[in-house]
Amino acid sequence: MNEEQIVVDGLSSDVVDELSKERRKAYMRAYLKAYRSTPDQKAYSKAYSKEYGSTPERKAYKKKHNLMKKYNLSIDAYNFLLLSQNHCCAICDTNIKETGRFCHVDHNHATGKVRALLCHNCNSTLGYVKESQKILASAIEYLNMIPPKIISKTTKRLAANDKYYRKEYKLLQKYGLSLDSYNVLLNVQDCCCKICRNTR
Repeated sequence: MNEEQIVVDGLSSDVVDELSKERRKAYMRAYLKAYRSTPDQKAYSKAYSKEYGSTPERKAYKKKHNLMKKYNLSIDAYNFLLLSQNHCCAICDTNIKETGRFCHVDHNHATGKVRALLCHNCNSTLGYVKESQKILASAIEYLNMIPPKIISKTTKRLAANDKYYRKEYKLLQKYGLSLDSYNVLLNVQDCCCKICRNTR
């Protein structure tokens, strides 16, 4: 029997004997995929997940499984980290339990080694700057910088269908900055972000 002639509706002993181990795995994947996509099985899986998927026991199991699979971290080691940090983010010292959000396991993406537990905001920040110490140092320098004194226009012109004047009006209203001053800043910075030097 050719592999092309196999119909995913059963698995006879003859087929098993003919197929290699790799082909049997591929066959079972196709069989299970076809089986799970049936309307009856979809309805059963949805009902099962609704009834048992959100139980405390199931959540604890999924958390334990994901920690070991993604970070090779046991639940005991995770709890030890959490206690050693006093349930606070390792960067901003915010109490993670009070935020109502879960902890993020921060790890070195090159080595996979776990570093600490972070809050959502700090973990996202590291991701946005791609863990670049240069960008973070530039951000600190930027925050400590004394902003230049820019004399803005006092005119608040706004033409209903004119994007140029609408943009100028918004700059004046929010920042007290004229469009000319905005363009001067943009040129001084070579149209780049002051921190990461990204042109986008």
